[in-house]
Amino acid sequence: MLSMEEYNGDVINNFRQAVKACLTLLSVPVKTRHIEADEIKTTAEVATHRLIEAARRSERHFNRLYALFSAYCPEEVLKEEMNDMKQEIERKKNMILKHEEKMIAWEQILSETDTPMTENLM
Repeated sequence: MLSMEEYNGDVINNFRQAVKACLTLLSVPVKTRHIEADEIKTTAEVATHRLIEAARRSERHFNRLYALFSAYCPEEVLKEEMNDMKQEIERKKNMILKHEEKMIAWEQILSETDTPMTENLM
């Protein structure tokens, strides 16, 4: 079940704040900082750890929501999977066409190089 934090949308806000904290550390110019290198490193490690934890919580939150969604709307999940498969088939068809075009181009190049050799032999 969803915790109150996750239900209230705090997961997204916590993730947003963690990202901002990491970006703030990167955006402060070095000249304006009068902080020791060890303190900067520690602050960066803490901010990074918070970001990773917030990302894990958000992933868990969305996985739970997807599980609920798939339990209550299995037909939508099937539609989504079918669309994914159709896109994958289309992508592979395009890849096959590109390979066929390359094969035709190489066959033409090889046939052009074969004809002068046969003419030289005659």
